[in-house]
Amino acid sequence: MRQVETDLLRRRVLSRQQGRRGVEVELPVFRDWLLDNGERELLPVWRAHQEEAVVVELGEAPAFRVVESTGFPIDEDDLLAVSERLVYLGRQKDVAEVR
Repeated sequence: MRQVETDLLRRRVLSRQQGRRGVEVELPVFRDWLLDNGERELLPVWRAHQEEAVVVELGEAPAFRVVESTGFPIDEDDLLAVSERLVYLGRQKDVAEVR
């Protein structure tokens, strides 16, 4: 990533502003492309780079991963047992409200 940034600075596609942090896109065509496509095209590359940096820093793969769940993570029976004793603002809450 640093090599790409250095190359774009050398070619005057990007520039550093005095007293400001970061870079500015000088080339209007590239600026337009970034606005339209940058998130979709570059964000996955940046996230992969960040994950690799963490692995290199730790010397191993991260011990946790975010797992998406399609269902409610608490069993219906457990939720029922909790909601039977749950009172909020003077009203008993049912399973649907808790979920």
